[in-house]
Amino acid sequence: RNQRIDCHEASAPARRFKQVSERQQLLSRDSAYGILPCLSSCHSLTPSPLMWRYLFLLREFVRRDFDSRYAGSALGFVRSLVQPAWQLLLFYFVFATVMRIPLIGERTDNFAIFLFCGLLPWLAVHEGVLRSTTAITDNANLVKKIHFPAEILVLTAVLGAVLHQLIASALFVGALLAFGELALD
Repeated sequence: RNQRIDCHEASAPARRFKQVSERQQLLSRDSAYGILPCLSSCHSLTPSPLMWRYLFLLREFVRRDFDSRYAGSALGFVRSLVQPAWQLLLFYFVFATVMRIPLIGERTDNFAIFLFCGLLPWLAVHEGVLRSTTAITDNANLVKKIHFPAEILVLTAVLGAVLHQLIASALFVGALLAFGELALD
């Protein structure tokens, strides 16, 4: 049975403990007793001032994540360009050629472009949320050995998804120009 700690009770002891090892001892003790801290209003969504000190580390983690994602593949970085282009061609073939779905009341008659326009942000959010949920446990060796805010690992996963979204968006703009859907006036 999990007990809930009041926000004021949870934040006061957390402010007293400055070292990571003491926080880890408290968290392991509390989780052993089934006590869950109140997360709804205790923590702010703004980055802490400590995060600004670790911008270099964040940039290196994002670079490492991007490089490691394509290190073992034959195409390397080109894969990040090929994957959204392949998705766009697949959607174009299925929805424009095979199914011939008409769009009524939209500015475009090309359903693949219409679908891909909504799918790109959804894939970025999906990837960011999916990878950020396991970011700390996937890098448990770093969290245990090095003193830095663990939020950087979550931010790394989200920024990696945003980076891939930007690459896919550039390809999408190119596809809009190629299909004549984007008018540069």
